[in-house]
Amino acid sequence: NIAERLLRVMCADLGALSVVSGKEFLKLAQTLVDSGARYGAFSVTEILGNFNTLALKHLPRMYNQVKVKVTCALGSNACLG
Repeated sequence: NIAERLLRVMCADLGALSVVSGKEFLKLAQTLVDSGARYGAFSVTEILGNFNTLALKHLPRMYNQVKVKVTCALGSNACLG
């Protein structure tokens, strides 16, 4: 069931492949599996929170990081990083 859901996410956005193959994601997945085995089923949404709220919280920082990279790539003197 988990593998099928991961496959659906990856098909929707191939960029997610790098996320689900990372060490940190594997640690998270293992923790969720271990917790489920120990304590039974639980709602991931309740545990991890609302992904939209989380994304909006981090979006401004991510935007600024990308803006600096693009500015540097274009050779502007305003490059800060």
